Amino acid sequence: METAKILSSKISPMIYVLSNSSSDKMNITNCLEYSTRHKKDETGYGGAGTSQHKQSATLKKIFKDNIIHAGLPLDYAKPERLAMLYRLQEYALFTLRCVYAINLANEYRNMFPEKDYVDSFFKDSLPADFKLMPDNSAAPHGMKYEIKNILYHAMTVEEALDNIHAAWQTYSMKDITGVRQHFYHVLGIIEPEITGVIGKMGQWNKAYHESTAWVM
Repeated sequence: METAKILSSKISPMIYVLSNSSSDKMNITNCLEYSTRHKKDETGYGGAGTSQHKQSATLKKIFKDNIIHAGLPLDYAKPERLAMLYRLQEYALFTLRCVYAINLANEYRNMFPEKDYVDSFFKDSLPADFKLMPDNSAAPHGMKYEIKNILYHAMTVEEALDNIHAAWQTYSMKDITGVRQHFYHVLGIIEPEITGVIGKMGQWNKAYHESTAWVM
């Protein structure tokens, strides 16, 4: 759901919860060729109406027999439109991986995890001048916020990566906790060097995502 909310800056995301395992014939490569049989009968939970320009992610439950192989959408029949659809899919997969990577890195390596806890349960119980840092970086709201904000506004994988690299360069010069290294390791790209000038940019490898087992 969190990834879908970030992607709502570009699409009106819909998350499907299957009652049973999906067909073995559907995979990460051909999933765009599949659709659902009766969209009007699907039960939705959360999210605003599709008439709004932007909306939060909508969660829907469908049954396995409602999934059909309809082929690629007619709106994307032309090669240039189809290429755009595949780029959007690539960005969605990249965003999913980034959200997973920064959340995991933050849980494992953040030396100041108390801020989220305090803000959630004791926001009005501390003195006004008692401040907690979100992590060991110099980012005002923490690197988790910075990266997710970048993903929300970027339009391509390349733009997002450049901005993420620049954010680490700007805010983590003195961070010794290993959050940055953990993030790039989970993301599956080579970490750029953080020196006086940022080193070679890491490259997103889509194939790395396809061999990953996601556990919720």
